[in-house]
Amino acid sequence: MKGATIAKTIIISENVISEIEALKKKSGKNILIFGSPTAAHSLMAHHLIDEY
Repeated sequence: MKGATIAKTIIISENVISEIEALKKKSGKNILIFGSPTAAHSLMAHHLIDEY
């Protein structure tokens, strides 16, 4: 999917923590994450998941 274009979708494959932090600072709706358990654990460790 790297390089793919999907409407209203941002694909993040590098610098996940900093990219999610930047997205959370913007106004808008919810962020839905599809990814590996490793990515989810990293986001949990940085307190970036608000709702499960």
